[in-house]
Amino acid sequence: QLITPDVARRLARIGNATPLLSIEGDAATSDIRRGNRQVLDRTLRGLEVCLEARLLTGVATSLCQSNIDQLLNDAWLDHLIGLGVHYTWFHTYRPVGAEASPELALRPDQLVRVREFVTSRRATKPIAIVDAYYDDQGDALCPMAAGITHHVGPSGYIEPCPIIQLAVDDARTGSFYAVSYTHLTLPTKRIV
Repeated sequence: QLITPDVARRLARIGNATPLLSIEGDAATSDIRRGNRQVLDRTLRGLEVCLEARLLTGVATSLCQSNIDQLLNDAWLDHLIGLGVHYTWFHTYRPVGAEASPELALRPDQLVRVREFVTSRRATKPIAIVDAYYDDQGDALCPMAAGITHHVGPSGYIEPCPIIQLAVDDARTGSFYAVSYTHLTLPTKRIV
């Protein structure tokens, strides 16, 4: 359990942290996607602890073939709203790395479905919906190339793209700001 009551209280004292917890579908789907057991139960416990600590808390989902129908719908959004979740992010699975699963990638028509769902529900649901793939004008963008996103994984490594999970440095080696600025933003602009 990464987010315990103590961790949530410390994050609340910091005052500028907003946990974004990953939920990959029902219990079986979550266990398969994360390669562990009881992933959904542990994530929901962490979510509950964050909300009890009054943290601004979100839920991220890597949409793919095994969960798009479970999670890209009003019932799921209403459930998150009922739990007290403040924001959600539907990003799309990218098959990269040694254990990539290209069969899980969404088809073009499903990508359009995700975009239409996100834009329409922003106007009708009382929850913020993050869309990191498009700018304010609706033009496609890469958050990593723009230098506007980073992710610290459970092992402490800084990943310029939470979706692709390419580690570029370790947050434990010094000032997070210095590490994320010098070893994250600038190199990724050259890579992408």
